[in-house]
Amino acid sequence: MSIGRKSMGPGIEPARAADSLHSGVGPGVRRRAGDVLWRQLADLLLARIDEGRLGPGALLPSENQLMEEFGVSRNTVRRALLRLRELGKIDVEQGRGAFVRQPRFLQYTITDRTRFADILAEQGYAPRVQFLEALTCPAPDPVAELLELAPGAPVHFLRAVSDADDVRISTTRIFHPAERFPEMIERRRRDINLASVYRTFGIEDYRRRVTWIEARRPTEEEADLLKQDIFEPVMVTRKVDVDQQGRPIEFSEALWSGSHVRLCIPGAD
Repeated sequence: MSIGRKSMGPGIEPARAADSLHSGVGPGVRRRAGDVLWRQLADLLLARIDEGRLGPGALLPSENQLMEEFGVSRNTVRRALLRLRELGKIDVEQGRGAFVRQPRFLQYTITDRTRFADILAEQGYAPRVQFLEALTCPAPDPVAELLELAPGAPVHFLRAVSDADDVRISTTRIFHPAERFPEMIERRRRDINLASVYRTFGIEDYRRRVTWIEARRPTEEEADLLKQDIFEPVMVTRKVDVDQQGRPIEFSEALWSGSHVRLCIPGAD
């Protein structure tokens, strides 16, 4: 999407060559007293977004296009874009460019019987789960305690990413008691509906015993897995599921994209 000079918003006005400074600032930007150029550029782009001239999902001009349009250096452009990322206004995709953030939220309701596939289907999304890693290993001490296992007891560990349609919404670390569920890894790979998988082990119903929730910044690896900006916070949920007899059957830690997911905890009826 190209933006002509005549479409400039408030804050930066076209300047004649005679008005420009001799410090890498071209005719597109006039320095405001007491203000830095990258902030002026960030304010202009922010105004275009807020006014709807750059709508949700729109591709911002490339760095070279912004440099040419406003007569500023590449460092100025990059610092301005960084500011928009910090404000949560744009997402940057490697190899594609910067896009205006498109608000599209999945409401993920947490109850004692939360079912991932059902929640997505009810909102018209097609769920997809991809397992990145799967192995059987000794349980870390905190996991063994939560699953009520002996220290070092074997567990199945799975690491997965989940999509709603083509939108990445979460990445999850999952632990199941290995002795109770000897073929869990294979069965989960065949069927993303966990309730169906549990039924193959004779568990007709299960519930969530507890959920812990926090928010933080993702690591670079986590941001890459979630296909989101590293400046966008993630919501972290840790939970323990139990069977009808109250025995733990799963501990998991999920990171939810702050760009695409809203967690909902309903009140008691």
